[in-house]
Amino acid sequence: MQPEHPLELVVLGSESLRKREFSFPVHFVPFTHSRSEMAEYFRAADLYLHAANDEVFGIVMLEAMACGPRIVATAVGGIPEVYEHESEGLL
Repeated sequence: MQPEHPLELVVLGSESLRKREFSFPVHFVPFTHSRSEMAEYFRAADLYLHAANDEVFGIVMLEAMACGPRIVATAVGGIPEVYEHESEGLL
């Protein structure tokens, strides 16, 4: 059985997308300091998108990788030095 919406977006810690309309469900989760709560979100995800304009190291990407989802990130700052394109994820 196919799900009604094969794509759902979970936005962690940001309200900036609320004004936009999407053709699929979007869930907004407020910022949390709880590492275990974040790990639950990462483990539930099929994909983690890190759409940064600038990034020094990418610690959040390491945390996501440790929980299992595939990673897609912008190739900015120190990210290309830490993550190899098509090995750890897509840049």
